[in-house]
Amino acid sequence: MAGTAEERLAEIERRIAAVEEPHGLMRFMEDNADLAAVPGETGVRYAAARGIVLNRTGLPGAARLELQKARDRAEEEDAAVLLSGISREIARIHVWRGETTSAALELLRSLVEADATGNRADIAASIAEYGRLNLETGRYEAALRVFDRLLDEDRGLVEHLSKRERSRVPLNRREAMIGLADFDGALDGIDAVIAATPAEFRRDNFVLRLIKARSLGATGRGAEAAAALADAQTFMASDPLSYEVNEKNLVEGYLIRKSDPEDAVDALENALERFVDDDLPRHEFDARIVLAGTLAELGQRDKAEKCVIEALQRAEARQLPAMADAVRAAALAFWQDEMIAELAPGDRVGARDTEGARFLILGSLGAGGFGAVSRAIDLATGAEVAIKKLKRRADATPEVMKIAMNTVRNEVQAAARHSSRFVARTRYLHIDEAGEITLVQDFIDGPTLRMALADGSLTLGRRLAVAATVSRAVAKLHEGGIAHRDLKPDNIILRHGRQPVLIDLGLARLKGMVDTAAGLATESYAPREQKEGRGEERFLGREDVYALGKIIAEMTRGEAVEAKPKGGLFGFGRKSAEEEGSVADIVARMTVEDVARREVDLIAIAAALDAASDAAERAKG
Repeated sequence: MAGTAEERLAEIERRIAAVEEPHGLMRFMEDNADLAAVPGETGVRYAAARGIVLNRTGLPGAARLELQKARDRAEEEDAAVLLSGISREIARIHVWRGETTSAALELLRSLVEADATGNRADIAASIAEYGRLNLETGRYEAALRVFDRLLDEDRGLVEHLSKRERSRVPLNRREAMIGLADFDGALDGIDAVIAATPAEFRRDNFVLRLIKARSLGATGRGAEAAAALADAQTFMASDPLSYEVNEKNLVEGYLIRKSDPEDAVDALENALERFVDDDLPRHEFDARIVLAGTLAELGQRDKAEKCVIEALQRAEARQLPAMADAVRAAALAFWQDEMIAELAPGDRVGARDTEGARFLILGSLGAGGFGAVSRAIDLATGAEVAIKKLKRRADATPEVMKIAMNTVRNEVQAAARHSSRFVARTRYLHIDEAGEITLVQDFIDGPTLRMALADGSLTLGRRLAVAATVSRAVAKLHEGGIAHRDLKPDNIILRHGRQPVLIDLGLARLKGMVDTAAGLATESYAPREQKEGRGEERFLGREDVYALGKIIAEMTRGEAVEAKPKGGLFGFGRKSAEEEGSVADIVARMTVEDVARREVDLIAIAAALDAASDAAERAKG
């Protein structure tokens, strides 16, 4: 456009305030790129404007870099009056993406810079951005307090808000109410707010109508909600790639989840995918919560559970505890009371309104004379866990209870000493006043090795590869001073049908500690010294070597398998590769009865098994 530098820059800033379609706005800025070379405040304002638009086009890294350049230039050219606004825009990049610490530091800097110039408008705008930080990270009550104070005329801040902020803050206030499920509050006075919102602020008009549609739908006024959504669409960006399309999809999915749940799921999944891609956490978690509830209402429990688990894990990974709290509250709202586990008082859930909800039961994994095992979500972390509740039998002797307690102690102590993705962890132990024991352990999704061998789903090459991985996992246990002592196909789970994970360290022996499970063993897999309770600490782990040899024998099913690794396998009289011969030779060395002669290198055995696996796969191909 023709005009002075100031007129062209003012037009860019006007379009930014109106939240015009960012790609078109960026083209307009490129047409006026000569403004970047203008000295003084004009060049700084242009650079800052470019950073704002880059952020809106989905390039936060480039936006931060551009804004940092603008800030450096403002400091060099004595344009301190612009510093607070630039810091606030950098903070906004972090706010949108839920990056709490970085956003808070930039907002603090913005307030200090505003105070240095005495600019009340900058102070008010920085406080408004602090409210949005709380909003975008799920701290809805805190956000509401900030926005209410900004709008309190007695405090004198509202008069310093810019025209755009006077439009945004009442909108943000209602977004916080939506987060708190206060739909009546969000509707209160919303028509007056809409009427007062200037038409030039297209996005504010769009979002206010979305808020109205969702609140009307939540309060059972479906026809009015549909009309409000249609009204919102008239203000939606024309760009089909705009994330506003997915904001509309989210509300539409919310409104039709009862009448047309299948279409609602499609709309919500599309919206969720875009919010994740654009790294917009508030929208992402909102979509996940609505989607999980819709799936649960459709009876698609597995998908609903997966959605909740992913949401909790995402919240933990992104350090957004308030978002995790919102997910937990939603999960407890659509799961039944009997799906809640009561463990220790600190973890009790019971009634739905109880504070401190933690374990959500998803289903039974089995039960017997020992007690019951359930699959659950740890709502504190989003992890899938197995909850073992061990019964105290009325006829149990003190000796039996002592054994039970010792096995539990072994589980916990072994978990504390060793951490590996190939060994399931014990996360939590509780013993109640009646002596009943509850263990919370990692849940491993997949069949046991016993089941996989029985159904014939594993090729010879795959069986050998699994055996190699187990050998390495056992070697790592031994390196940490732990002997498993109950290795068997039932205690090896194939995560997702592939990766072996060792479970059940109840009989484990720890180096340097009293053996509390002496004499306990599984008959078919334990060597004589273990069954007779005469294991010596200097031979720690050799009972595992014996059991692993038995397992490998089962896995190869008598098939002749060559194993020619580089170097020897055994810790004594090392034979050459040619003399080792076959997996059968390995098994024979591992299962020798004399514990003193059962010295092997499990890492070397794993290498030999890997080589045999590769040969078997090549032969099959």
